[in-house]
Amino acid sequence: MFKVYKKATYAGTFIIIRQVGVKYWEYILFKAGDFYSAYMVVKPQWWRMFFKNPYTDRQIQGICQRLVNMATATVDLLNKRRDKKEKEKRDGGENKQKRL
Repeated sequence: MFKVYKKATYAGTFIIIRQVGVKYWEYILFKAGDFYSAYMVVKPQWWRMFFKNPYTDRQIQGICQRLVNMATATVDLLNKRRDKKEKEKRDGGENKQKRL
């Protein structure tokens, strides 16, 4: 059982926030044909385990916000790596021309 709580885009990347089971929450990224995912475990209060939804609305908002922050940090890191590789390719080409 899973429930999707949020769908968003950030810097050209599609992000999905969902709850899997009772205590597993994850984000999924789709960026340039690649798939990235991470999860966190959030245990509800023991006495709320007997309710249909063991989390309050405020707790759900906080969990979703934390996962969005994790996802955007991942996207930023991927973009930095891509930019660094592109810069190395450009600089590598210029250095080869100077050596000749």
